[in-house]
Amino acid sequence: MSLQRSCFWSLLFAVKPQAISQSISRRVVVISEAEVTVLTPLVDQRVVEKAEVRFECVVSKADKSATWTKQDKPIAASDRIQISVDGGTRHLLVIKSALLDDQATYKVQIDSASSAAKLIVDGQFRRIKTDSLNRFITLISFTVYF
Repeated sequence: MSLQRSCFWSLLFAVKPQAISQSISRRVVVISEAEVTVLTPLVDQRVVEKAEVRFECVVSKADKSATWTKQDKPIAASDRIQISVDGGTRHLLVIKSALLDDQATYKVQIDSASSAAKLIVDGQFRRIKTDSLNRFITLISFTVYF
């Protein structure tokens, strides 16, 4: 939704000094604020499990509120997920210690402008001690792509 301002201009067309009162015309000029545009869109990312993920989007207008979504569901800030605005135009979503469940499409919506990107989280190897002889089993956590 854009803000609108109305400006009233009075234009004076004087052909003869005695005809001034007859030559006034009023015009209404509506000036609409320019739409918000995405200057730097979100970028697809691929990280290993437990890495930090940082999505960043720069827009053309400062001090606009953003809505972040994961698979079209709103995201709430938490200890692990930070949502912030830096400098008024740079909107950030930071996921600390990415989990396999964080793999999804993320989107930021600012007024009528939006940007989306995919996050792929690759599993990492884990070692678990199995007995007193210090033998280890390696468990592999992985992502399958179709």
